[in-house]
Amino acid sequence: MIKPLAQHTLLQRVAHLFESDFQVTANVPAPAVPQFNARVLLVEDHPVNQKVEKGILEKFGLQVEIAENGQQALDQLSDGDFDLVLMDCQMPVMDGLEATRRIRAEGSSVKNRQIPVIALTAQFLKSDRIACLDAGMNDYMSKPFEPGKLKEMLQRWLG
Repeated sequence: MIKPLAQHTLLQRVAHLFESDFQVTANVPAPAVPQFNARVLLVEDHPVNQKVEKGILEKFGLQVEIAENGQQALDQLSDGDFDLVLMDCQMPVMDGLEATRRIRAEGSSVKNRQIPVIALTAQFLKSDRIACLDAGMNDYMSKPFEPGKLKEMLQRWLG
């Protein structure tokens, strides 16, 4: 069983253990999944991470586009409208720090230079966090992340 447990799920599992015809009829509402009306650019080079992270984001009702590196992210931000960028830091072609510097630069071709950029990185040293913020990222989340923590981050930046 995966934590945190919903009360309804726990009751069903206990009933199953006793192999009875007991039906769970508790009036326990299913937990509400926050729904965001936003378009997010996920910048991630690893195919498995892309799939997992996109799935989590879509469960929150987000429209998700994927860029495999910083250069692709710049191209997509120049062509499309996005509400938030989730940016991996270490990628081939162009890393997330350089991509963010270019997003924020005067004369940048992106449509919205002030778009919130959230670092997603396996590095979780204080110096890594500082480097992300110095590059112009708005916030920082270490991977692997918990959906609950991601939800809080999304609420902070998407409202």
